[in-house]
Amino acid sequence: MSRSTLGIDMGSVAAVHVLRWIATTSLSATDAVAHEGVGRVIRVVVEIWVGGGMVGLWTVSTGINELSSFLTVLPLRLTRRIKVGDEFSFGVCSQKYKKAADVRYKWERIFEHFKLDHRHYKEICHAFMYAFGSKMAAERNASTEAKKVADPKKIPYNACVSKAAKRNNSTEAKKVADVHYKQDRIFKHFKLDHGHYKEICHPKQEEMQPHPVRDQLPSIAYCITSPPPWPEAILLGFQHYLVMLGTTVIIPTSLVPQMGGGNEEKAKMIQTLLFVAGLNTMFQTFFGTRLPAVIGGSYTYVPTTISIVLAGRYSDIVNPQEKFEKIMRGTQGALIVASTLQIVVGFSGLWRNVARFLSPVAAVPLVALSGFGLYEFGFPGVAKCVEIGLPQIIFLVIFSQYLPHIVRGERHVFDRFAVIFSVAIVWVYAHLLTVGGAYKNTGPKTQISCRTDRSGMIGAAPWIRVPYPFQWGAPTFDAGESFAMMAVSFVALVESTGVFIAVSRYASATPLPPSILSRGVGWQGVGILLSGIFGTGNGSSVSVENAGLLALTRVGSRRVVQISAGFMIFFSILGKFGAVFASIPAPIVAGFYCLLFAYVGSGGLSLLQFCNLNSFRTKFILGFSFFMGLSVPQYFNEYTAVNGYGPAHTGARWFNDMINVPFSSEPFVAGFLALFLDITLHRKDSATRKDRGMHWWDRFRSFKTDTRSEEFYSLPFNLNKFFPSV
Repeated sequence: MSRSTLGIDMGSVAAVHVLRWIATTSLSATDAVAHEGVGRVIRVVVEIWVGGGMVGLWTVSTGINELSSFLTVLPLRLTRRIKVGDEFSFGVCSQKYKKAADVRYKWERIFEHFKLDHRHYKEICHAFMYAFGSKMAAERNASTEAKKVADPKKIPYNACVSKAAKRNNSTEAKKVADVHYKQDRIFKHFKLDHGHYKEICHPKQEEMQPHPVRDQLPSIAYCITSPPPWPEAILLGFQHYLVMLGTTVIIPTSLVPQMGGGNEEKAKMIQTLLFVAGLNTMFQTFFGTRLPAVIGGSYTYVPTTISIVLAGRYSDIVNPQEKFEKIMRGTQGALIVASTLQIVVGFSGLWRNVARFLSPVAAVPLVALSGFGLYEFGFPGVAKCVEIGLPQIIFLVIFSQYLPHIVRGERHVFDRFAVIFSVAIVWVYAHLLTVGGAYKNTGPKTQISCRTDRSGMIGAAPWIRVPYPFQWGAPTFDAGESFAMMAVSFVALVESTGVFIAVSRYASATPLPPSILSRGVGWQGVGILLSGIFGTGNGSSVSVENAGLLALTRVGSRRVVQISAGFMIFFSILGKFGAVFASIPAPIVAGFYCLLFAYVGSGGLSLLQFCNLNSFRTKFILGFSFFMGLSVPQYFNEYTAVNGYGPAHTGARWFNDMINVPFSSEPFVAGFLALFLDITLHRKDSATRKDRGMHWWDRFRSFKTDTRSEEFYSLPFNLNKFFPSV
């Protein structure tokens, strides 16, 4: 055996030694039974339990001929204990001695092998095993090797017991007299030296070790600071642009008709969103967190924008064009005011102080539900036109997960460009269905969802147009709408914090220092300010789908995302070309959402490696936060869908949004609750800190305590000299 074992190859005299031992029991041949092992080599594994640790493992190898005589006189008393189909309840051992995980593993192997019954545990473990082990020990002492070992008086016999008690946090093991007695007897019997003692107390357990904790995610092809070759980087950047188009198109498609606009206004709004997203992404990757994070539109701002649309002061406007512009100007004013929240909280360092309380336990629900919480935009969107949405999911899974293992090559092509391949195939397939007349007799909703020629953007988009500030007119301000938008901005801040953590994970960077996160929040506030100035009709936050794309491609390079920002600006100016890609049917977008959002959610679950999952405190915080993070928003969303308004329903729409929007956000509810419970249930002792995972994140709580932070997050052009991070 490869572990700390004492091996004896009995060879041809095995049966003799065994029969001598059987003879001491005074059993006759009539009290024996046949054994199933006749005709093949059998390994008998015996282990002796000593105070929470293993002191020996013997392997007896016997030949076929020698076994024949032995097996015919196997004691009936033992075979009754080894019945086929019997199950052994391991709780007997564990409750008495609280054995460590490695000891449990060995014991389970033995009892499963012999199918022992728990009723015979005491008799088997103490009587049979100790007697049989003593006989084998006699052979051990007879060898020449035993004469070379050190004086047994030098062996700290109680060391194993104390180590086991400390490891299991148990005082009971120290009080068990027979444990000390057995320990002393066995060490003296075998004349073990310090080398044997070390092996026994610290057995080799390679196969029992859990996966090692990684503060940087391995298996990333290109991390944040290592760009791929330029041709590959350009294609990957275009793929990021293609992915972020989904949110950029869906939000204006939903808002513009309610605002009174048509296809031309929708095309201009999409162009403006793209242009501002490109600028914000550049600012974030150069001066913000410096993570490969795309800053684009957010669904979080949509309910508040709709409240502005439904405001009474716009209901009397008859001209749709005028109504659209006035609503857009009101939205601009609310966004400009709301941007001050993130700018102040971020650049002042307030969010840095909050982030320092964030432990891995509290971060898991926040990050996980930043992805999983968007499930309503996944398969429900696919089901609107399942004949093209479902093939998108299937092709994306095949290209990203299966083909790389079937078609092996030096270059990663299928998994790295899976979105481009799958979207191109399904888009052509959807166009063939459209021109083939598959949707001629269907309803209007089906035609809008499935047809590739119903977006209306290609004809309405101008060839060349540069978005400019206040293009819709001077912004207007309303106090209530501004307060509501500030509340939504805070919700977006919390959600972006979770996505930033996921991006740092998939970029193979170290966990975000709180000062860097706060700096990124400040620049995100600048992005919201630009959204208000240019008139996007929607605020800005970190793109969840692009964070998932980092995991899908295993490319977390900053340069790739900067190239994608260039594509956003380029196609926002060349309107016709951008409108071609923006006309991708929504079910195709929902199809790749299913994978990309799932990757972000699993990024949150990967933080569990830092936590102690055997702690009931950890179980409570995680379970309760996840459950309430899903249950509370479900109630708010169902109530709104049935009644047309949220549970908070007063005459002031802005107040309703301040209550309804935060509690409709899964990551906000789960993250806030997990952080509150983690702080208030915190006991100031080292065991609790380890349960929370804070001992892993301590060195990342400051920018200067880990040398890798300088490599990943330092500002370019030596700006750290003027804007140092703390």
